[in-house]
Amino acid sequence: MDLDKFKIWQSGLTEEEKEVIAKHESVEAKFKEEKEKVIQTVNTKGFSLILDKVVDDIELSKAKLLRCSEKELARLQLEIKVRKEFLDKWSPYMS
Repeated sequence: MDLDKFKIWQSGLTEEEKEVIAKHESVEAKFKEEKEKVIQTVNTKGFSLILDKVVDDIELSKAKLLRCSEKELARLQLEIKVRKEFLDKWSPYMS
């Protein structure tokens, strides 16, 4: 176990939090192991359509920002942020 993992496990986290971290690390390792399959999936027509929809939704939300009320502002900003993070996370796998 490396020093960073040791610090995490000794940090006073609950068992549930430790379990979530362990599961995340397991998923990340599997994701890296299957990177070629991930790249093939990302480059399919269906995934491309999903990405087009996400981009379109961002553009629509940005247009709504121009005329939204203060009450709606935070929600629209969060929607844009979440969608952008999704695109940023998947873009390294696109060719």
